[in-house]
Amino acid sequence: MKRFNEIAHIYDAQIPEHIRLHLLDKKTRAMQRVLSAARATMGGQGTPKGLDIGCGTGWHVKRMCEMGFNVVGLDIAQRQLECARVNAAANRFAAANVLGLPFADATFDFAYAINVIHHIHLSRDQQAALAEIARVLRPGGMFFLHEINTLNPAIRFYMDYLFPRMRHIDDGRETWIMPTDLSNAPGFELAAVEQFTFIPDFAPRPLFWLMRPFEAALERTCLRKYGAHFVAILRRV
Repeated sequence: MKRFNEIAHIYDAQIPEHIRLHLLDKKTRAMQRVLSAARATMGGQGTPKGLDIGCGTGWHVKRMCEMGFNVVGLDIAQRQLECARVNAAANRFAAANVLGLPFADATFDFAYAINVIHHIHLSRDQQAALAEIARVLRPGGMFFLHEINTLNPAIRFYMDYLFPRMRHIDDGRETWIMPTDLSNAPGFELAAVEQFTFIPDFAPRPLFWLMRPFEAALERTCLRKYGAHFVAILRRV
């Protein structure tokens, strides 16, 4: 992932801070809600142990730890990890590839990957990555697959034309994965899918605050399936 090393110093700036924090909050709260409900099946006692796959600059690790979880972050881009160690506790990060996780079987209670799997270009390698994630989860453990929702008709137009800086991250070679692709995910059963967010990433701060109530309303309707992001919640079997 050469380009992720090259853009590490500007990675967070690809999205305005108020949008980045909004997405950070939405995604971590979605996981917190599910994990809190499932805690009795994840060992019950002690702090649930999690793995952030493709942790980037470390903000999700930091937030999940603040929420009371014990999370380790992995990435293959060393410069991203350097930023992560500045943003959060340095000893929570390591360099590793999702196709060969350096952990014993059944090490973690949960894992998540946020906009990572689509960067694995071959479908068979995506399946191999899911199998490797399943291997390091305990039975009954949860995997949260966060991805871009390609059902949203504005996504590709937005990424190609309205916000070309995103080409630093998504360059057109992605293999997008959707919930319908996960029915036979190795080692998992699909437990639930949630779609969310309608505010465009380029919305200036004043417009963002005006749009938040409308976004919340849309997320309570059948139109939520067109939200720009989704999280697929998979349970280790």
